[in-house]
Amino acid sequence: MNAIEFLDKAIELNRLGEFINALNPQTSGALETANEYLVCLDYLYKKGDEESLDKLHEITRSNSPLYVLNLTYRPAKLALEGKLAEAKAVFEELERAYQTHENALTYDLQVYVKKFLRQGRMIDLAFKAQDHQAFEFEITTSKFSDHDYFVLASCNDIYFKRFGEGFLSSLGGETPCHIHLLNPESDFEDRVEQLSKTYPNLRITTEVVEHNATIYACRRFQLAGALMDHYGLPVWISDIDVVLSDQVKNADMSKSDLALFKVTKTINPLEIMHLSLSYVNQTERAKRFMDILGRYLTAFLASSPAYDESWGIDQLGYLTAETLSGAGVSDLHELCQAELADFQQNQSSSFEEKYDLRMEG
Repeated sequence: MNAIEFLDKAIELNRLGEFINALNPQTSGALETANEYLVCLDYLYKKGDEESLDKLHEITRSNSPLYVLNLTYRPAKLALEGKLAEAKAVFEELERAYQTHENALTYDLQVYVKKFLRQGRMIDLAFKAQDHQAFEFEITTSKFSDHDYFVLASCNDIYFKRFGEGFLSSLGGETPCHIHLLNPESDFEDRVEQLSKTYPNLRITTEVVEHNATIYACRRFQLAGALMDHYGLPVWISDIDVVLSDQVKNADMSKSDLALFKVTKTINPLEIMHLSLSYVNQTERAKRFMDILGRYLTAFLASSPAYDESWGIDQLGYLTAETLSGAGVSDLHELCQAELADFQQNQSSSFEEKYDLRMEG
């Protein structure tokens, strides 16, 4: 009998206490047990069995490891539903419970819970995002003419050297493209001059910042709204370590405020919005979305967070902006009846290579 079958039987017999007692996350298989428990919670949530979820929440108060795990699950779901105030309150309870029961958790479970505590701090910032100063950057590049959209990417120069030309080649010479280059090296002007001969619709802005891979990845989202106003066009925002297909040119995006590929098989707010490729239209709701997103990211990055404390902030920023702006974020799976691989392919399958290039400078 697997965990879900065991759970169903316990609910049928009104013996959820025995189900909890059978799970002992203080053994060597703690993380496996935790995952089984979270699968069961997800199962009940999808069934809409709020009564059993509430009972488990109360029963686990006497089982500190499972109670802490229960608190990781609940705010994640609340956040995904846009209930940020409720999620924030549960995260605060999680922080208190973790401080009380930390020693009862195995090391693996401590690492697991800390991941959710980080999300809590990010969600807390969402309440201040709308009041935070927007990111400001002077844009003087020449306009594009007679185009339906432009493509936007940002990266450090080391990353651009490795992936930039492959990315541009996939767009073709006429597709308008804006690349925001962080920490350019001394020879970048000569390289850009050569690239511009092949790609006349390439526009580049540069900026010198502290070395932070999260800034390199997030700057495109902070700049997107201002660049859309500058060019008067919708935008496809993309990673640069990919090649794009003609699906980008052919997709009918006229009815969407925003669109991206959503990851539906997760309860983690840091993972559900897949941002290697996203579309932003020239609607008022989309513009408000990008304004809130830009302010949120600017507020978070102002504290110069370390890489492992900040990677994924753009995904949670999208969730926050969707909640606060009222804009609809469409799923490209459904909108285009396509998969991410139909739109873009990685230039390198090596995570280690890309990680090293991000961290190098």
